[in-house]
Amino acid sequence: MIKWQILAGDEDGVIRGIDWGVNRKTVSEKGYRSRWRKARAVYLQSHPLCVRRLAKGRYVKATVVDHIIPNRGEQKLFWDRDNWQALCKSCHDSKTMAEDRYEEVHYPEGRSKSL
Repeated sequence: MIKWQILAGDEDGVIRGIDWGVNRKTVSEKGYRSRWRKARAVYLQSHPLCVRRLAKGRYVKATVVDHIIPNRGEQKLFWDRDNWQALCKSCHDSKTMAEDRYEEVHYPEGRSKSL
């Protein structure tokens, strides 16, 4: 289940900020260690532009190697280069937020999505 916390609010009840990653695993807990850092660097060198921005005719430097299908800890899917895409941080963050919200709505606590 995706958990979040209100970072700031005021008396009228308007939320000023939400942290959607309160209970996310650390990058090393997810498996992003030196092997991944090396593979990521090589991939970004070969794929320097954000594929989402490029599809819109924009040239934006990619800084993130994204797993097209979230791997959820499955190592085979994690290392499958056909499941990787180069994204800028903004595109990656919006994609991840959409996936997290979808999963929260469609896969309530206690159920998991099978790939």
